[in-house]
Amino acid sequence: MQHLELSRVIARPLERAVRARRGILSGAQAAALSPTPRIMGLDGQAKMSKSMGNTIGLLETPEQIWDKLRPAVTDPKRVKRTDPGTPEVCNIFSSAQIIQSGGNGRGTSPFSAARPDGDASTANACCTRTWCRELTPIQARAKELREKPKLVDDALARGTAHCREIAKKTIGEVRERMGID
Repeated sequence: MQHLELSRVIARPLERAVRARRGILSGAQAAALSPTPRIMGLDGQAKMSKSMGNTIGLLETPEQIWDKLRPAVTDPKRVKRTDPGTPEVCNIFSSAQIIQSGGNGRGTSPFSAARPDGDASTANACCTRTWCRELTPIQARAKELREKPKLVDDALARGTAHCREIAKKTIGEVRERMGID
C-alpha cells in the first residue's frame, strides 16, 4: 500500500504540470489485497519477517516446519497444561487457518476434532500437517520450474512485453498532452 501511495504522490504534480486528466499516471489501485494482509510470526509478537526469524518458508521440508512449530506457544491465555485451550486466539492456529483458506481467512479449523483438551503438542502437529499439505503443490511447482527454467524465462518475457505495451501507451498520452513529439 505504501508503494502505491508513493507512486500516486509522485504522479499528481506531473499530471498537474502537463494538465493531464486524472488517472493517466496516478491510477494505481490496491485491488488485489487479500483479507489477511498480515500474518503474525511464529513468535506471536510481530508480523512474519525473515529478518526476525519467525517465518515458515514455502519450500521448507516437513521436518523444518515441525522444528519451528513444535516449540511454538499455541495459546497465550493457557498458563497450566490443565487450562482449557482457546485456539481462536492462537497465532499458530490463525496462520494455519489462513494458509488453508488460500489467504482469504475463511479456512476450517485445523484442530476441529484433534484438540478437545487444548493440548499444545496436538495443536502444533495439526498445524504442521496443515502447512505441509497446503505447501505441497507450491513445492511441486517450484521443483518443476527449477527443472524447466525456460518456463520461467518465457513467462518473464511475456510479462515484460505486456508491461512495455502498457508503458508505451501511457508515455504516449503524457507526451501528447505535453506537446512533445
